[in-house]
Amino acid sequence: MAYIGVSPSNGVRRKHTYTATAAQTDFTGAGAEGITLRYLDSNYIDVYQNGVKLSEADYTSTSGDTIVLAETTVSDIIEIVVYDVFSVADTVSKSAGGTFDGNVTAAGTITVTGNADLNGELDVAGTTNLDAVDVDGAVNFAADVTFATGADIITGAAGASTVRIGLNTGDSVTSSGIKNTLVGDTSGTALTDGNRNTAVGFESLQSDTKGSRSIAVGHQALNQQNFTSATNTYNTAVGHNAGGAVTTGVNNTLLGGLAGDAISDSDGNTALGYGALGAEQQGNKSTAVGWQALLQANRGSSGDSFNVAVGYNAGSGINTGVKNTFIGGGSGSAVTSGDENTILGAYNGNNGGLDIRTGSNRIVLSDGDGNPRMFCDASGNWVTNGTAASGRFAIYEDLDAQVMMGLKNINSSNTNGTFIRFRNAVNAQIGAISQSGSANATTYATSSDYRIKENVNYTFDATTELKKLKPAKFNFIGSSDIVEGFLAHEVQDVIPLAVTGTKDEMETAKDVVLNSDGTVLDDGVTNENWLVGKEDGLYASNTSWVETKEVPKIQGLDQSKLVPLLTKAIQELSAKNDALEARIKTLEG
Repeated sequence: MAYIGVSPSNGVRRKHTYTATAAQTDFTGAGAEGITLRYLDSNYIDVYQNGVKLSEADYTSTSGDTIVLAETTVSDIIEIVVYDVFSVADTVSKSAGGTFDGNVTAAGTITVTGNADLNGELDVAGTTNLDAVDVDGAVNFAADVTFATGADIITGAAGASTVRIGLNTGDSVTSSGIKNTLVGDTSGTALTDGNRNTAVGFESLQSDTKGSRSIAVGHQALNQQNFTSATNTYNTAVGHNAGGAVTTGVNNTLLGGLAGDAISDSDGNTALGYGALGAEQQGNKSTAVGWQALLQANRGSSGDSFNVAVGYNAGSGINTGVKNTFIGGGSGSAVTSGDENTILGAYNGNNGGLDIRTGSNRIVLSDGDGNPRMFCDASGNWVTNGTAASGRFAIYEDLDAQVMMGLKNINSSNTNGTFIRFRNAVNAQIGAISQSGSANATTYATSSDYRIKENVNYTFDATTELKKLKPAKFNFIGSSDIVEGFLAHEVQDVIPLAVTGTKDEMETAKDVVLNSDGTVLDDGVTNENWLVGKEDGLYASNTSWVETKEVPKIQGLDQSKLVPLLTKAIQELSAKNDALEARIKTLEG
């Protein structure tokens, strides 16, 4: 076997140096170099004693790890030089590179500082640290894949900043389709020039080609949307098949499984909840929030629906009706074709003797059990606790007769109906306004039962008190009509309980709109609303706004409280008159 010299990386000549002890002839183990003696072929061993090379007859080399000399002297230097054999490997050049035709197995770590171009499969059982990998074939990970903090996953696509994860996902995106995020088998598969879309889920946003700014999250969400020209859709669909039938509709927000799944080319709808707005195809601008809210709503033609339903099953029965508002669990769920109805509460449209299922322009306030507590019919008449026939309280208006508000007795017998009843803080009745029997008259009654009175006195001097009153004629500021009456503070000195307030009292008005002369036009108006009011013509341009203003707190007078004093004075004058008449008769004989 020939000696070549040194290999490309490991020496094949090893020296082992030993210092002999007394009578030592066997030399084995590690020498002074710290290398354990090993050899494979005794023909490739040189032995030196004190620098003199020994012949093969002077030593024995058969065990592979020991050299035996015939004799030595203490302190003799024994040098053993071993020449190991090796085979030249089938190598690839370090500098020029090359190709491995077979498999490559590494027991240690493989470090790649440049790019790794793999055309076949890469099977990694251990840890692989990659700076950049370009894989044309499949990559199968049998264990977890962890990306270091700050590392990015970047998928190749023609459009800048576009991410594609999934089979056939976004595979048609061109250089014009930028900033798209597409995750899931065939999601965004037809997208070419659309920008800034997000699609997550199997076949989500599958058909669109040029629509932009859509968000589709869920199995087949926005599956049929397809804009053939550049369009900012602003459609958002989150849930199983949410918005699955949308084709060219825009500005829709659909959240929930099957939410808005029938919408095709309608715009501006909002559906939140399973099955919400589940039948509408062409109606615009409806809002459905809750499980199956507006479930059957479908106006049947393109146009604005303006239906609003908030609550579980709210408005679920409406089909062709428009401009309805239903708020509450089950609210309006029985209403079908009515328009412009408003229901607040659990009233379903046919409960408590009130049926508005096909009616329009109704307003119903109900309790949590669906019982109607207040109802307004199509003419604007209000009824409480039932329908017009069974309710307890009705309010109506007649603008033609300049009646802003009326109270109607809906007692079927047309007798003794009470329009308003007044109670104090401890719930005791203190007055009422009612019909006088069957007559066409009204009774204004204040509490006067003897059982609630004490210290009753019939002997006070009413005439003297009456003389203190100062009846006058005057007109109210802003009106030229002359009327008779009293000044409140002057009456207050005589009959205090007939007057409210205090003379010259002021109060602080807040958020005040002033006329150009500084007088108060309105109060309780925020600065923002005043500014909007000026733009809309509600307030003149020369009006101004202040946060607070001191204004007079106007006194009031209840003239009915003068009646007892007047009555007592008349009685006193009548008694004096009777006495004078009796005296005259006596004098006349």
